[in-house]
Amino acid sequence: MRRQIPAHFFNFLKICHYQTVFMVYSAEIRWFFNNLTEVNALEKWFNSRNLFFAGNWDRADIYLWQPGLEKLGIKIREGKVEVKVLLADKGEWPLAAENSGLANDWVKYSFGLQESDEENKKLLQQFSSATLKTENDLWVRVDKERLLQKYAINLAEKHIQPIAPDAWPEEGCGVELTKVKINEQTYYTFGLEAFSKSHQESGNLRFVLNMLLPEIPGQNLKAQQSYSYPSFLNKLYTDKGRSD
Repeated sequence: MRRQIPAHFFNFLKICHYQTVFMVYSAEIRWFFNNLTEVNALEKWFNSRNLFFAGNWDRADIYLWQPGLEKLGIKIREGKVEVKVLLADKGEWPLAAENSGLANDWVKYSFGLQESDEENKKLLQQFSSATLKTENDLWVRVDKERLLQKYAINLAEKHIQPIAPDAWPEEGCGVELTKVKINEQTYYTFGLEAFSKSHQESGNLRFVLNMLLPEIPGQNLKAQQSYSYPSFLNKLYTDKGRSD
């Protein structure tokens, strides 16, 4: 039986409705792994770009954790609410070097929480705890350490250019390898998130995948390991229910 989402969540969404700070469309593909040995080739690729895991959990996202939320991701991060809505399931993509994965189109909305508001302040304090405890486990904390390489894309010249992580060119794609901790269990996820000012998100994603995957020999990416964050959390929720 689906548990009721707490009323205060909708209260602060109403408050933030008029404070939208960011909206972005994206095409994404992602895989999850149970241990570091499964992503050795990927880690070496990031290391060759001077990106290394340092052993620090440098960010934490608090996700709404409810059954059936495969098409919707809701999280709190650094005083913001982020709502991610699935626009299209692109299905399985066969990729270069005999890889495959499940691609999706998304739109993300970010809402700022005003710390000066007393209700919002209490919420932010609640979700900043290193050991999140909420009634009925409605939320789950996901600690992350991320390696990110972002690219600007020039489709006309069939070229990609490495750029700073905080840069936002008109056409681009982020490529990440992230260590995540969920309920004291560690996983690894490799993902690409493409964006476009000219509505070519899916084309940008395919282009970068085809450019980069041949550079990573020995990595075996399969559709059976391919999930979005919402669908992976839904899988963990289902598995948790079976073990309870």
